[in-house]
Amino acid sequence: MLSQIPLGICLIGADEQIQWANPVLCDQLGITNGDLENAPFGELPMQAAADQGNDIYRPMHRPQLRLRASMATVEGGLKIVVFTDVSDLVSDYDGYVNLLREAARTDADTGLLTTVSVYRELFAQLARSQRYGNTLAIIRIRIDGLQREEIGREQSEKALRDLGIKLADCVRNIDYAGRLSEYEFLIVLPETDVNGATALIEKIEGILDTTQVQTQSGETVNCGIRYGFAQWTGAEDASTLLDKAAA
Repeated sequence: MLSQIPLGICLIGADEQIQWANPVLCDQLGITNGDLENAPFGELPMQAAADQGNDIYRPMHRPQLRLRASMATVEGGLKIVVFTDVSDLVSDYDGYVNLLREAARTDADTGLLTTVSVYRELFAQLARSQRYGNTLAIIRIRIDGLQREEIGREQSEKALRDLGIKLADCVRNIDYAGRLSEYEFLIVLPETDVNGATALIEKIEGILDTTQVQTQSGETVNCGIRYGFAQWTGAEDASTLLDKAAA
C-alpha cells in the first residue's frame, strides 16, 4: 500500500540506514532504488534549504524541486520519513520574500532607494572601486524650493514623487538613485568619471528643472533644484566623497 501513495516514503532502521523506499522517493531524488538500499539516511543526495523553511530539502540531482520531510517513529523502533513536494509553495514564498525585500529598499514617497539602501550601494561601489580601480562618481541633488512655508505638505510630497519618477527615468540600469534626506537625492554612478557625471546632470536639469509646485495661495513656483557632483580619486571615503559633492 505504501508503494501506491503519491509521496516519497522511506523506512529507517535503528542504525539510521534506509531499509525500504518507494519509487516516488527515488524519482524525487533522481536516483534508482539500488542507490537507496542500505544507504545511510544522512547521506541521501539532498541539501537542507533552511532559508526556505524548516525541514525543506533540495535534491542534488533534481535541484528544481523542494521536498518537505516529515519523520515519525513506528513499531519496532523504525522511523518513517515522508517527503512532500512543496516546490510550488516554496516558489510562491520566494516570490513574496523578494517582493518584501524590494519594498523595504524602496522609498514610499519617491519610488527611489531608501536612505539606508542608497548608502549601502555607495559603500559597496566604493569598496569595488578601491579593489579594482574602477571609476566612480556621485551626484547630489537638493530641492530647496519645497522647504518654503507657503508650500503645503501634500503639494511637497506630490512634487517629490514627480521628481523621483523623472529621476528614475534619467539614470542607467547600473546606477543607483535614492533619497539621501527629506529634500535631497543621491545618485551613485559606477564606471563613471567627471565627464559622465556632468553629462548626466545636464540631462537631468533639462527634465527636473521644469517641475513646478503650487503654493497654498495657488501660485505656481519652481522647485529650486541645486546639483553637486564628485569623482572618487582613490583617496576619499564615503563621507568625504559626499562632502565634495554637496550641492
